[in-house]
Amino acid sequence: MGDSSNSTGRSNWSGGTGRTCYCGSIVRMFTSKTPTNPGRRFLRCGGTHGQRCSFFEWVDHEVAIIPGLLQRMKHVEEENMRLSASLLEIRESLKSLVSNLNIIKTCAIICLLITAWFMVFKQM
Repeated sequence: MGDSSNSTGRSNWSGGTGRTCYCGSIVRMFTSKTPTNPGRRFLRCGGTHGQRCSFFEWVDHEVAIIPGLLQRMKHVEEENMRLSASLLEIRESLKSLVSNLNIIKTCAIICLLITAWFMVFKQM
């Protein structure tokens, strides 16, 4: 179960219920947008911020699948971070290999030029 302070800060108003709360204000229904209770509906005092009482009640029961999905999402995010780090290492290795290949190409060209130079002087 979540608490009202986290849920009310990230919710959408979806109308009155006809009920009244502790202070006599009309109870309003909201939908939680928190990561721990996404889409879960709740009731709270419909008074203004300065005149709102502490009334809070969940409309929807806690869904057992949500904690499991949150855990899976955490594992996927961890795997994503690990794969991002691996990709960074691979990119750095590729840069090094390309640099080495360019050095080898340069050396091969120099060898060909030296060989051609010796062949020209051999014919003289």
